[in-house]
Amino acid sequence: MARPHRYLVQFNPKQTPHFFTDILVVGAGIAGLRAALEIPKEIDALVVTKDSIQQSNSTYAQGGIAGVLSPEDRFENHIEDTLTAGGGLCQRDIVELVVREAPHQINDLIKFGTKFDEEEGHLALTREGGHSHRRIVHALGDATGFEVMRAIIAKAKEAPNLTIWDDTFTIDLLTHQGCCVGALVDRPNQGKLLIWAKQTILASGGVGMVYRETTNPPVATGDGMAAAYRAGARLRDIRKRFGSLSWRTETWPKPSSTARSASTLLATTRSSISFGSGWANAGIAIKPSPNASRVSRRIPFPS
Repeated sequence: MARPHRYLVQFNPKQTPHFFTDILVVGAGIAGLRAALEIPKEIDALVVTKDSIQQSNSTYAQGGIAGVLSPEDRFENHIEDTLTAGGGLCQRDIVELVVREAPHQINDLIKFGTKFDEEEGHLALTREGGHSHRRIVHALGDATGFEVMRAIIAKAKEAPNLTIWDDTFTIDLLTHQGCCVGALVDRPNQGKLLIWAKQTILASGGVGMVYRETTNPPVATGDGMAAAYRAGARLRDIRKRFGSLSWRTETWPKPSSTARSASTLLATTRSSISFGSGWANAGIAIKPSPNASRVSRRIPFPS
């Protein structure tokens, strides 16, 4: 297969403005901003996102976050539940890492200001999907992503070492001798700009909008993946993950994830989600399987 053109557009480095930073983060969803918040305060970081900072898949996520948070639950149970639901597509070491890190990450989100739903002064835990125990936390019912992003955006704006540029489209990643050294971006009223960075974190979201049917917002166009591919990166595990129900109509209201999952029988895919670890490696890889699950109770599948 022939390789694509190295750069999507032509540019002249002598005639293009330059900007320098320690770390460049492409994408301002939960992966990008959470990674940025782990960067030591003495290191400068620039976060760029092609739309407003409030527009990302993370903001529209309705489903909750799973973690071993009750005394009756065990990490081993959560690991086995995930491997079973993954239908043979999960990497066990990644599953173990994610499961064991989940309670700590949920507590960090609380420290950042996220207000998860509570019952009698404690986190409200629900049992959903392929889970054997009550371990899912939600916020605002079916608006978990909205609440998490509200808190994490506010925290990022307070960080003195973080600069956030929205409405900034990443055209291509810049490379030198096989290493990423920044990105070529386009900004309103400024045009093309070369950003040079010692490290680049790519957390630019998924590809939902390349499909005819999707519940993703318009920003999920996969341009970050395309830029990485042109730069020589190998893409893997980029299959589309289908949720429990996609509603296509012009007159009926779109049901919430709770309403969708309250049906007696739903055919749906299961997926395992692996998160990158550490501030220099953030992202999400979703690995779906063709296994269908029978649902006979309130089971809002994570978005």
